[in-house]
Amino acid sequence: MKLNQSLASHVANETRSCGLRVLTMRAVAASVVGTASLASASAQAQTLQGLSDQLDSLSSSLSSFKTSTNSAITGINNKLAGSLPSPGTGANSVALGANSVASATGSTALGDTASASGTGSTAAGASASASGASSTALGASASATGNLSLATGNGAKATGDQSMAAGTGATASGENSAAVGVQASATGADSTALGASASATGDASMALGKGANATAGQSMAAGTGATASGENSAAVGVQASATGADSTALGASASATGDASMALGKGANATADQSMAAGTGATASGVNSSAAGVQASATGADSTALGASASATGDASMALGKGATASGVNSTAAGVQASATGADSTALGAQSAAAGDGSVALGMGASATETDSMALGRSASATAERSMAAGNGASASGANSTSVGVQAAATGDRSTSFGAGASATGDASLAAGAGATASGSSSTAMGVGALASAEGSLATGVAAAATGNASVATGLQAQAGGARSVAVGAGAVASGDGSVTLGSGASATGAQSAALGSGAIATGTNSVALGTGSVADRDNTVSIGTPGNERKVTNLSDGVLPFDAVNLRQLNAVARRAYSGVAAATALTMIPDVDPGKTIAVGMGFGSYLGYQAGAFGASVRLGENLKMKVGAGFSSAATTWGAGASYSW
Repeated sequence: MKLNQSLASHVANETRSCGLRVLTMRAVAASVVGTASLASASAQAQTLQGLSDQLDSLSSSLSSFKTSTNSAITGINNKLAGSLPSPGTGANSVALGANSVASATGSTALGDTASASGTGSTAAGASASASGASSTALGASASATGNLSLATGNGAKATGDQSMAAGTGATASGENSAAVGVQASATGADSTALGASASATGDASMALGKGANATAGQSMAAGTGATASGENSAAVGVQASATGADSTALGASASATGDASMALGKGANATADQSMAAGTGATASGVNSSAAGVQASATGADSTALGASASATGDASMALGKGATASGVNSTAAGVQASATGADSTALGAQSAAAGDGSVALGMGASATETDSMALGRSASATAERSMAAGNGASASGANSTSVGVQAAATGDRSTSFGAGASATGDASLAAGAGATASGSSSTAMGVGALASAEGSLATGVAAAATGNASVATGLQAQAGGARSVAVGAGAVASGDGSVTLGSGASATGAQSAALGSGAIATGTNSVALGTGSVADRDNTVSIGTPGNERKVTNLSDGVLPFDAVNLRQLNAVARRAYSGVAAATALTMIPDVDPGKTIAVGMGFGSYLGYQAGAFGASVRLGENLKMKVGAGFSSAATTWGAGASYSW
């Protein structure tokens, strides 16, 4: 008897269908390889490339299976043709084996208790069953119930139309499904399961690898124990899991649970919607968050962590660098071990820290700890509200303080320091210049090494020092040590309270004293030294020189009030009158007296003193034996004098 050629034709059709499915799987695998390449997961991409190669090998094997099956059936036909009777009950059917049944038209049953009940079906193997039209069951207890289905392997079951089950216990129940592998299962329409115990239950799903599980529509699980349960999800890698819709997990034990999430790397975990975790152990749990790097973590909404162990916990925060931490809302930390914990804070630089809200720390080890503080420079420190420190090692610890310069320091509230090593410790103080120090409240020190240590003091100039309250020192090494004292000039010294010096090297040590002029010295209380080298060493005096170095006071107007100074012109006028008076008085004395025995005598006299001349006229009268009287007048160019006298004798 000649073996029905439908067996060969059906097997050829099924193997061709299997080949197309394998080609489809290969294309999907190649697509996953491309996705892995774009995600920079080279190791997983290489694994999937190997999977693609294996699918190519499977396609070749199925093609060989088709050829060998055709050859085998042709050989059987050639051997049995014309010699064996046909036990089949269907038209053009063939049944070989005890209790085998070929009941449908063009069916073939080969093996003990084999059954081919579908039109054009083939059942080969003990208890094999092919009930679907054009179905094929090959293997003991294999079952092909779907139309155009193929079941190959011991206990394999292909129940869906155009389904294929290959492998011991394999099951393909979805339309156009394919299950290849021991206990593999493809229950979803257009699903594919490849690998021992692989399961593809979602429509158009794909499970590749031992124990792989693709349960949602258009999901793909590739790798031992991989699971893809979210719609349109993809899990690639040993124990990888993609449970969120449109999620992707790539890497051993990678997990993508949020919708549209992506986990790339061994143990990577993306749990929030639209989150992405890339790197071994990376975690992205905030909505729209991204974590890239070994053990990187992005837990805040819209947060980003980039770098090994980087952590972004604040909403809209960003951590960039190994161990960087951004925990404040809208915070940014960039640099190894950088930390931004305040809201709207920014830390840039290795080990920089911005702890205050709105704070900024820029530079290695820079620290801004309070609200709106700013630290710029290596190890710069701004520890008070609204403080700013700029420069390596600069510090601003006073509220609203500012320090600019290497190692500059502003510790007083509202204080300001400018220059390397400048220090402003008093409230509202200002230190400007390398090494300048303003320690008094409201004090100002300007110049290299300048010092203003008292309240309200002002020191201007290199090494100038104002140490008295409200004192002023201006000039190179000028010193104002007394309260309210003023020293102006290089080396000028005003040490007395209320003292004033003006001039290089001038010195006023007495209280309320003043030394005006280079080298002038006023040591007496309330004394004044006027002019270069003048010395006022007595209290309440004014000196315009020194013994042997006297000076003239010129252009002095005439004195008017009792305590006004007089000039030489006024003194000369007084001298002229005085000298004329002396000459007139001398002239009066030169008038002869009345002689004894006479009654009256009239006479004249002349006198001269220091160049001034005068004349005199007088008379003497004898009024009695004992009484005598005298009168006279002197005349000079400056003045007129007169006099009268009387005498009584006994």
